[in-house]
Amino acid sequence: MYNGEYTLLHGMRIDSVWQYVFGRELLMEQNLRFAEGIACSEDVLFLMMLLPYVKRLIFIHYKVYVYSIDHPSVMRTDNTERKFNLVMDQLHVVNG
Repeated sequence: MYNGEYTLLHGMRIDSVWQYVFGRELLMEQNLRFAEGIACSEDVLFLMMLLPYVKRLIFIHYKVYVYSIDHPSVMRTDNTERKFNLVMDQLHVVNG
């Protein structure tokens, strides 16, 4: 069992919101929203803002979600301008 601060400070994986289950009370108390206008890495930005408030975090080694790729997505584009915008979104998230 960890807390959110430990998770952030020790480089544990925080790349996708779908890998977490948060209590409704925590989300309502912090009143956080996904940043608008960011098409890539918005999960990371959201988690970096929320995890400092998480008191108990448990990791399980049990597959409860299967990710299937069957259509084009934001991350799988051939459009050069779109790819550039994705990189810029990621830089925005990293730089805060």
